[in-house]
Amino acid sequence: MKVNYKEIFKLKVMLDNKNIPYEFLDRSIVMNNMLKYPFYQIIVYKPNQEKKLISVVQGYGTYGENQDLLEIQGCLTEKELNYDSVLGSLTAKEVFKRIKKHYYEKLEEK
Repeated sequence: MKVNYKEIFKLKVMLDNKNIPYEFLDRSIVMNNMLKYPFYQIIVYKPNQEKKLISVVQGYGTYGENQDLLEIQGCLTEKELNYDSVLGSLTAKEVFKRIKKHYYEKLEEK
């Protein structure tokens, strides 16, 4: 099943609109000059630090891949962390809400 990933790009736009800095990486696998496995990553760092706040991925093998949903590592609740270190099947809106909350909390700590 081939999925046209849109949520990761929706998240990029949301981050741009709020001027939250991030790193976008295209980690897609290309074989014989053909895109075989699309895979994208967004990394948001803690304000004024080099530590990651969150890593968001979408692509082959991620939780929610077939539904055009995102997987995250970071910005998890204590309850979620007791279960796993990643959480999948999230929309761009759900991920953005988490990023915004944690990003601005870190800014206020400065």
